[in-house]
Amino acid sequence: MIVVDTSVVVKWAVEEPGADAARQLIGEPLVAPDLVIAELGHVLAKKVRRDELDLDSATIAYTQLPSLLRLTPSRALEGRAFELAIQLHHSIYDCYFLALAEAVEGELVTADEVFVRKFRDLGFGASVRLAGEVAA
Repeated sequence: MIVVDTSVVVKWAVEEPGADAARQLIGEPLVAPDLVIAELGHVLAKKVRRDELDLDSATIAYTQLPSLLRLTPSRALEGRAFELAIQLHHSIYDCYFLALAEAVEGELVTADEVFVRKFRDLGFGASVRLAGEVAA
């Protein structure tokens, strides 16, 4: 099972570096914690405010992209996400995605190179990869 984080989902709608690699995942069985909707809304709204994306495109992305994912309740992941955030010295929001990857015995695909580097440095490399990298 593939867990995708918000950095990947945003690239499905926004033309930016790595978008083609992220879009190659569409059609695969994908899962994400339900907090992806809030994060997606945050990023899209910021892009609209900065004139990087028009309101119509952002609205379509916000309403339609979550349907490409199987959403999992974040509440069930909160304990492990907190542990990971402490262990990795990283944002708890990102750690929800890793906690889900562990729970489904899948892999996390992200566009966040810093996040991947932290995971690999601490021995989490097998379950995390950058969008566009070949699966292990």
